[in-house]
Amino acid sequence: MNYLDHTLATPSFYHRDFERDVPPEEKMGWIAGAQRIGILVIPFLSLYQPFGFGISVTMDSSRIATHIWGGLSSAFRGDFSGSIQEIIQTGFAVMALAGTLFSFTIGLLITNGVDSSLSLLGAINALAAGEYQKSFENLLQTLSGCFYLSIMLTGSLELTLISALLQAVLCLYQARKEERTPEAIAKVMMGCVRLNTVRSTFISIQLRNDLLANKTMAEMWMRAQTARGGSHLIWDPLNDLEGQIARKRVTLSNVNNEEYDFGSHFHGYGKAVVDGDNLCFRKKEGMTQLDFKINHLFRERLQGLIDDMQKIDQERLRQIVELSYAHFKNISIEKAPFEISERIRTFEAYKITFEGLGSIYIGSSSDYHIVYDRMFVQLDEGKNIYDLHEMLSFVGLDDVLQLSIAQDIERLKMGQLFRIFYPREATVFERSPEFFTLPIEDLRKEIVKKAPEMEEIFSTFLAKMEVREILPGRIRYSIPGLAQMARERGARALTAGLTGDMFADERCELQRFEQVASIIKMGMISAETRVSVEMKEMGLAFGDFDTGGADSVYTQMFTQLDIGRDLNEFAYYSDVQFVFSLDLLETGTYQYYDCYRGERRIYPDSPYLSRPSILEFAAKNSVYGAHEVMIKDRISPDMIKGLIVKDMETRDRMLTYLREHNLVINETILGIPVYRFIRVGQTISEDLISTY
Repeated sequence: MNYLDHTLATPSFYHRDFERDVPPEEKMGWIAGAQRIGILVIPFLSLYQPFGFGISVTMDSSRIATHIWGGLSSAFRGDFSGSIQEIIQTGFAVMALAGTLFSFTIGLLITNGVDSSLSLLGAINALAAGEYQKSFENLLQTLSGCFYLSIMLTGSLELTLISALLQAVLCLYQARKEERTPEAIAKVMMGCVRLNTVRSTFISIQLRNDLLANKTMAEMWMRAQTARGGSHLIWDPLNDLEGQIARKRVTLSNVNNEEYDFGSHFHGYGKAVVDGDNLCFRKKEGMTQLDFKINHLFRERLQGLIDDMQKIDQERLRQIVELSYAHFKNISIEKAPFEISERIRTFEAYKITFEGLGSIYIGSSSDYHIVYDRMFVQLDEGKNIYDLHEMLSFVGLDDVLQLSIAQDIERLKMGQLFRIFYPREATVFERSPEFFTLPIEDLRKEIVKKAPEMEEIFSTFLAKMEVREILPGRIRYSIPGLAQMARERGARALTAGLTGDMFADERCELQRFEQVASIIKMGMISAETRVSVEMKEMGLAFGDFDTGGADSVYTQMFTQLDIGRDLNEFAYYSDVQFVFSLDLLETGTYQYYDCYRGERRIYPDSPYLSRPSILEFAAKNSVYGAHEVMIKDRISPDMIKGLIVKDMETRDRMLTYLREHNLVINETILGIPVYRFIRVGQTISEDLISTY
């Protein structure tokens, strides 16, 4: 029903056969006069569009009562065939009323569909009886009703003109044979009204053709037609959007039991458009919010579309919206704060407002790498997935709510493998049109041409890649065996200190323990995610929205070459160090030998273009104290293998704190015995950094 309501266009004028809504005059006795006046007046009242819904409900109810009475009368007379016909008509009338209560346009569709069918049946019966004049009148009614239905199904202005013209002809024809003067005058007047509709529709066709002479406007028109689709969503789980958001909502709480809404995550959408195929929905203050990132190529294309829209006069934008039968009243575009958080409003966005549906925010400044690729959609209260699809389609992103097919997933995996093993060769290519358009086999050949060793990597790993959740429902693909390959080259574990801010070591110990306990409960979370869920803790990476590092967790790597070194030789050292499993590497990382604040921007001499692969890095990184290994979005608690503290006193106080907050269960923390989880030392040894 939602899909049908979204797909149908609401005609610019109201039409129904009101005489079918009431009993024949000869059966009404002394109230026939009142009925006659009503039939004369109601068609003119319906010309005022705000009355349309009320008139439909009233007349649908009247039609139900008429057929129920007719069915009972036929039954009392013994006319069971007539009674069955009246019961069927009652069923159609109930359907029309139910449709109207759900959607005015669906009610019109059902009512006119029934009336057109009855008119066609009447034309056939009259023709068989030799009543040619009556047959012709019924045929005109059938054609008029069918063209009116076609307006709702197509939104065509040409069909609107034909429908209005047929109704004008029908009214004038009925007036010519009408014997009663008031009825004849009313028919002539209504015929003139319909002729005026013909005139105004003709003007609209001319205006539309004038608008479509402009290439940009023609493209917008085509997007508006696409936006009224959405059949792929009928059986999709997202059809029940509110229910799915409620069922898949992810909430995590810190050690103080403060709960954070991490949204509801859905993987496998967006085909090539959505980065990682991950969508995040939230409900907030009655509105539905959608948050995702788009791949760089599509962001560049979107910028061209935004630039074109900004050049168009606002009135012409309004006209194209109106003439396309869009479900929003107007569209506007402006610069506005990118309000991804109530606490941070420093980022600027293009805000595209769809009046009556909602708004789309698109990061506008390429100075902020992460925000530039980010899309944030706010859907007004009461709107559904088809309205969301219409907004996205109008800006050329109709694939966002499309399920990715097997070839799309294969392309994503191939790109991830190429990026992990040969980042220097992959980075520019994965931003090119060829990467997204080449058939899978041709793409594989092109990648192998750029890095011949990729043929063996594809053969070894592509079929083995596994789904791994960053958050429930939020997916990245992992490469089983990559951690072992890094270990063979010297890697031993990943680590992160509790930097927090530049003066982290001066924080009071209780705050540090609180931070440790919250990470044990929630995992270690990137600055961008912390901002999005309104967490209080900022972190050192908060300032790295410009470089691109804010959407990753900063870690460093212990290798066998670090054995014997002091922990404070690491640039991100603190008096509490987390030890993470090397399995984190298997979902994909990027890394630097020095501190680049997680740089991901592309420019001449960008370090991102010359960064090492993880296997190169594992063999060489230990000589650089400020190195970085970037983990996307979040490190889950199951990847935490231990803590390193400086002395036994600190260990004992921390353990007491963790016990008090119920994080020690049967003398284990995260399933690891307490004596192995909290380790004491300053000099790196195999035992101190072991993840086993």
